[in-house]
Amino acid sequence: MAASGRGRTDGSQPSFLPLPHATRPARPASGPSSAGACLPPPHAYIPGVSPHLSLIERYLGSLYDTLDFGTHYQLHSSRAYLLAARTVKRRDAVSVQDYVRYMRGVLRTFGWNGASLRRRRPCFRAPRLLDTRWAPSGETVLFAEIEEALSGQRVTAAFGTVVEGGRHRVLWVTVAGAERDAARLRAQADHEMASVPPPIGPERVFLSLLELSYWRQHMPPEMPLFWLPEAAFSCHRTARCCSNHWAVRLSDNEVAATEARGLVRLLPRPPATLYRRVPEELLQEDEFRPFVLHPDSRGQCPFLTEENLCLVHQDAGRAVYHDCHVFPFGFTFTPDGVAVWTNLFCPSARHRKGRGFADNEADIRSRLQRVVPVLPQRFLRRADDPIPWPVFRAAEAQLLSILDREGHPVRQRLLAALGWLEAFTGAEPSPFDARLLERPLAPPLPEERQLADQVLGLLQRLRGLEPLPPPPGAARPAGGAADEAIGALPFVPYLLRTLVFSKYFSYPHGLVPGFNYVVLAYCLLVRRFGPWIPAAIPEAAWGEFFSALQHATYRRALAELSGHAVLRGLAQTPLFGELLLRVAIQPPAAPCHPAPEGTG
Repeated sequence: MAASGRGRTDGSQPSFLPLPHATRPARPASGPSSAGACLPPPHAYIPGVSPHLSLIERYLGSLYDTLDFGTHYQLHSSRAYLLAARTVKRRDAVSVQDYVRYMRGVLRTFGWNGASLRRRRPCFRAPRLLDTRWAPSGETVLFAEIEEALSGQRVTAAFGTVVEGGRHRVLWVTVAGAERDAARLRAQADHEMASVPPPIGPERVFLSLLELSYWRQHMPPEMPLFWLPEAAFSCHRTARCCSNHWAVRLSDNEVAATEARGLVRLLPRPPATLYRRVPEELLQEDEFRPFVLHPDSRGQCPFLTEENLCLVHQDAGRAVYHDCHVFPFGFTFTPDGVAVWTNLFCPSARHRKGRGFADNEADIRSRLQRVVPVLPQRFLRRADDPIPWPVFRAAEAQLLSILDREGHPVRQRLLAALGWLEAFTGAEPSPFDARLLERPLAPPLPEERQLADQVLGLLQRLRGLEPLPPPPGAARPAGGAADEAIGALPFVPYLLRTLVFSKYFSYPHGLVPGFNYVVLAYCLLVRRFGPWIPAAIPEAAWGEFFSALQHATYRRALAELSGHAVLRGLAQTPLFGELLLRVAIQPPAAPCHPAPEGTG
C-alpha cells in the first residue's frame, strides 16, 4: 500500500519529504513592505518536514482507498465547500453525520464499493508534491502531481489550504494544469461548483470537487457530432442573450458558486435580491434549475457592463452559468450521436457570422458537457405510429434537402416537402420528384380560411408572435404574395432547416405533425412581418419572435392545439400544413366598395 502513495490503513505514520521547490516570500530587512506583502505563519513551512504531502495523501486515501467519508469531512476547513451527493454544501452548514449519510447513499444507489469505484470512474493516487506557494489571501497553495488511475494520466492539482485548530485543512481544490496564479486558481475552484451536473446516471455523479474539476477539464463528451453544413457562429457581443427576453436560470449549485465567490461584490450597485425562486408551475421541465437571475433597472442581466462584457466571465475566464455556457447552441441526442444547432434568437447565429462549427468543435464539446443527455424511447411518423430510427433519419434528410433547393421560393419548397410527405408511409422514403416544386398554391375556401385563422390567431396572442405594428417609416412591398420579401431573407431557409434538424417538433409530435409545425412557424413569421420591408424591422422585433418560438409557453400552446380532437387529427396529415400555408400566403382580397355617386 505504501508504494501507491495513497492513504495508509495500517496505522503507520506517513513519511514526510523535504520541499526543495517550496517558495516563501523573503522577509523584508526592516518592517513590513509598503506593498503590504503577507508573510506566512511559522507553521506554514518547516524545512525537511511536509505536513502538506500528508494532507494530500489522506485527502485522496479517504476517498479512493478506504471510503472513509468522516475523515474526508474532517480534512476540510469549516469554510470549505463539499460535494455531498449531488449538492454543493459549505462544511459548517452540514454535519459530519449528514455528510457521511449522503455519501453512503450515493454508494448504495449505484452499487459502488472501493473495488468497483477504481474500475469504473476517475480515481486519484500517488501524489508527488511539486511546490507550495503562499497566497496574499492567507492560504498556502499546494501543487501536487497526481495519477488518475483509469487512464494513467498524471495531472497537476492545486490544493488551497488554511490552518484551523493547529492543523492544515483543505479549503478548495482544482486541477491546475499549467496555471500557477493562486488567485486565478481559487476563482476557478469556486466557479467549478456551478458545473455540478444533475445526477443522470453514475457517470455524472462525483465524490469530490477534485473529480468534478478533472471531469470538466479532461473528459469532454466523445460522441459523434453532426451539424448543418452552413451553420456558423462566433460571439459578437450584441448582448441580446443578456436582455430581459432571455432569463438566466440557476441551479442550487450555481447559487452556491455565486455565494462562495461573492459575485455580488462585482456589482457597482448591488441589488437587494440577486436571484429569486421560479414558481413551481414553471419547473415541470427544468426542476434542477429552480432560480432565475433578477434583471437590473435596465431590464438586463445585472452582471452585464456598459461595454456588453460579462463580469462573471471576466472573473472566471469563461462562462459559468449553464444557460450562459451553452447558449446559443442547442443539442439533440440521437442513436448516431448529437445534432448541434443554434438558437436563432442570437443575431450572430441567425446570420451565421463567425466560424463554422467544424472550427468550433472543442468549444462545442465543452458546452455539450453541461447538457443532460435525453434520447426518446421511440421515433414517430405520426402520433402512435413508431418507425425505425434509420427511416426517421432518412426522411428528415429528405426534408432538409428539399428546403435547401435554392432558386425556388420558400413557400414552394415547403409545399413540395408537404407533397412528398403525403406519400411517406413509414417505409423506406421514396425519391423526391422535382415536379413537386412546381405545385400551384390553390386559394383557400372560406371555411378553410376560418379554421386556419383560428389556429394562427390563438398563437398570435403570445408575446413575440403578434402582428407587428407598422415600424416608423415602413413601407409595404409592392404586389406579390404576402411572403415575397420575408421569404427572400437568407436566414429564413436556415431557420426552417434548423427547426427540422433540431427535431424540436418532430421528436415530441412525429415527423409529419412536426413538419406541419415548422410550416406553422413560417406562417407566423409571415403574419408578423410579411407586410413590411424587412430593412425597416428593428432587431428587437426579430429577437422577440425567435425567442417566442422556443419558449415553454409556445410549446404549451401547441400541446393545447394537439389536445383539440379535430385539430389533432388534422395535424397528422400534410394537408394541415398546406392549409396554413395557403391562408397565410394569400391574404383575403380587399372588399370592393362601389364608387361614391357623382364621381367619374
